[in-house]
Amino acid sequence: MNKSKGFTLIELVIVIVILGILAVTAVPKFISLQSDTNKAVLVSVKGAINSGSDLIFLKAKIQNIVSGNLSVNGDTVPIEGGYMVGRGTSSFLKVMDLSGVTTGLAITDVCPTDFCTHGNESTMPDVLGSTGGLGVYVWPKNYTVDDDCYAYYYNIEDGSEPLIGVIESGC
Repeated sequence: MNKSKGFTLIELVIVIVILGILAVTAVPKFISLQSDTNKAVLVSVKGAINSGSDLIFLKAKIQNIVSGNLSVNGDTVPIEGGYMVGRGTSSFLKVMDLSGVTTGLAITDVCPTDFCTHGNESTMPDVLGSTGGLGVYVWPKNYTVDDDCYAYYYNIEDGSEPLIGVIESGC
């Protein structure tokens, strides 16, 4: 009697086909999770921007500063219209604690770190009403602003609340 040990070719092909089917269904879910993660991070950044902006506004209001400089933790933050000016390193990053942030990139540059920022934007094409002031973009690693995956802060500088939001259609 001849007993063989091992798998037949048919059994191996069936296992490979099953693994292929599992891989095809798992990869889109992973990609979707990555997109959902980027969107969730940007929504968190937006929340932090809102909180920081509100705190700066209240501190400026208490000190009766509408335009000028506000002292925050030993740093000077420029204020216009009662809110921090939309500049990157001279105001925004003094208020926001974004670890792993890269500054000074163009909005067309791919972000090499956890976050990148770019400020002093006089207009933001995807943000309605962004004229007459200055704004800051914050975008995640491996994206550019052109990818439409970013959070923003825009101070119109007329005393109205700043525009704060997220563009996530490209995440």
